[in-house]
Amino acid sequence: MSGKRFAILCCLMLASAVGVIVAIVVLEAPPMQATPKLVLVTGEQDSYQQAVELGAQAAAQARGVELEIKPLGDGDSKAAAAALEGLARGGVQGVVICRSVNERAPVAVRELAGKTKVITCGEDVWPSHRICHVGTGEYSAGRICASVVKEALPSGGRIVVLVDDAARGPGAARLAGFRENLIWIGRVSDPHELPPQFEVVECLEDFGHAGLCARNMRQAASQYPDAISST
Repeated sequence: MSGKRFAILCCLMLASAVGVIVAIVVLEAPPMQATPKLVLVTGEQDSYQQAVELGAQAAAQARGVELEIKPLGDGDSKAAAAALEGLARGGVQGVVICRSVNERAPVAVRELAGKTKVITCGEDVWPSHRICHVGTGEYSAGRICASVVKEALPSGGRIVVLVDDAARGPGAARLAGFRENLIWIGRVSDPHELPPQFEVVECLEDFGHAGLCARNMRQAASQYPDAISST
């Protein structure tokens, strides 16, 4: 075989080998993943909500995620539930639900969490199948507040509780944690020692209004000067 033919044959064999290697690499490479599509459902617009949206947009850009922000405003519970039901049919891969939307449509949030990945933000819906909650654990916050009261009043005393809403939402959860831990931390190790005695003399609600909260604080200070105020 002449040197020229041998060189051509070697080139063909090398090209064939390279083609086989390229083919193997292509066949063994993992399939391209579709860009995840997530939805951020927001409620009423305020500084907190704007910060959440900016953070979500920055994270989506950094992680290569397609993010849709769906503002629901401060509408009624039926509109919020209908919007969440629509997301369940839309095939999104994950939904972050913020604040008042969770409070307005908890049943729809639970149903959506059974169909896709759901994260609650600000306000929580529990029990549910949501994968996590981002925000303050309201019940735990109430328990911590009770521990602080115990430190301030080691011998017991009178307490005025300031809360946004004692019957619903995060205020009710904080109040439940506060009351339970206030009773639990009153226990003592010595059975012959009397536990501290706490008395909640009044629970003042402000329903989220700063002016009413300030008025409640003034009322507590003037009407119960010997009591400690807990929020």
